[in-house]
Amino acid sequence: MPGIKLAEPVCIKYTSVQNFLAVVNQHYDQLRQHNTENQLLEFSGVSHADFTLLSEDSTRPCKSAKFHYLPNSQILRVKIMPGWDHEILIALLRDLIESQLRSMNVKHEVMTLGSPKNVFGSWVKEPDLCWSLKTSCSQSRCIVEIGTSETARQLSVDAHGWLESPHSSAKAVITVAFKYIDAEKALNPLTISVWEPVDRISSVDTRRSLLTTARTAALDVWNVAGTLAVTGFRVVKDEEDIQMTTNEIRLPFDLFIGRPASNEGERDIVLTEVMVVGLVRELLECRRHILRPGRRIKESNV
Repeated sequence: MPGIKLAEPVCIKYTSVQNFLAVVNQHYDQLRQHNTENQLLEFSGVSHADFTLLSEDSTRPCKSAKFHYLPNSQILRVKIMPGWDHEILIALLRDLIESQLRSMNVKHEVMTLGSPKNVFGSWVKEPDLCWSLKTSCSQSRCIVEIGTSETARQLSVDAHGWLESPHSSAKAVITVAFKYIDAEKALNPLTISVWEPVDRISSVDTRRSLLTTARTAALDVWNVAGTLAVTGFRVVKDEEDIQMTTNEIRLPFDLFIGRPASNEGERDIVLTEVMVVGLVRELLECRRHILRPGRRIKESNV
């Protein structure tokens, strides 16, 4: 994404539960005080027994910390959510999608879940939000991952992990990267991307198709002199992956419902320019009313 400096996780050797809690809470305070946008901590030397202990409610540092555990390498990645912005974005995006599902009278066919622990072999991950069929609610189909713009690279890594891990049920991943510090003044305060599995022809064996992950659509929100505007692209499938400009994101009906649209009123879920600009406006309005430690969010013309 334009003009964004991407961060690497802060790497720490795991020693004890007490040290883990102290480090996570200290980093959470740094985020809350707007001293950093980097949400990511990476702990090495975390055994499966350690991870089980850290995952318990009694020792988990806070609800705003999401875990991603790699048992083979004994690495625990912790994504810390910076204050209310993250929860507000989840609520706004969820409402945009679910209001359309309700209008089609299909909400009874789909289950919306917060942060269930997903285990795919040696890959353990908690999403920020997901949808699954009510008939198979433990198999997440559409995943949402939200993070600060500085950690946008990790959102890409997460998308690949969800879609490429063996036995994963994910069909698509929506990532939302937002500018946490000075969002009111940022040129590009928010980017929404859609990631999907795509078939590629193997260079070794042209008869074989390789499943990989690609960003198939994206919308950037721009703040130009106080006016919000949207630019974006989508990949046209079955036409040699041609990219076309767009100002909306279209999510297939069957991504959420698991079947083609067949009844009256059933259609794809669409995030229009008006909806996405409205989401950013609501986020910024909420930020204005949240008292931050030591200061209140500055007013903007947006």
